[in-house]
Amino acid sequence: NNNTLNISGPAHITGSYSVWLQTPNTNANKASLNISGGTLEATDGAALYIGGTKADNSNISIDVTGGEIGGTGIIIQGPKSGTYGHISVSGGEIEKVLCGANVEKFISGGTFASNPDAAYLAEGYSAEGTGPYIVEQTSVAKIGTTYYAILAEAVAAAQDGETITLLADVNTDSQIEVGKQVTLDLN
Repeated sequence: NNNTLNISGPAHITGSYSVWLQTPNTNANKASLNISGGTLEATDGAALYIGGTKADNSNISIDVTGGEIGGTGIIIQGPKSGTYGHISVSGGEIEKVLCGANVEKFISGGTFASNPDAAYLAEGYSAEGTGPYIVEQTSVAKIGTTYYAILAEAVAAAQDGETITLLADVNTDSQIEVGKQVTLDLN
């Protein structure tokens, strides 16, 4: 079975745990949750609880692109040595994120009442502010999996034949010397 829950628009879900997503019993079953709007409000626990008891939770897919997640926010639980499938938070207003499972680098946007742990932030992103904390992209370029805040630093670090991928608009009033053969991917 492939089950999907989409939460959007004016939906308002309140409860002890607003949404509790449990790992399906077998890897043949898939569970997907997409939140693009609405409000999840917990009266007792997490507004969004993702629980897994198995070491392999790769059959879970979660996308949070909008909405409000209150209470104790998002809690991801499971074996520390386990794996999760696709988990992404790229928007929304979220109270906080607590993670007791082996999930890293899944936040690439959103506004948080509590500063999210740096281990949860995607490469090239940071949480700015003093509360609320806004997660924004801080890198302008990358080479492979290495991110750079300044384009000139990426160009200087690039080796012959490598590709520099532009991640954001860059304005410069100075000349950048390349001096080697690289590809600039404008993304």
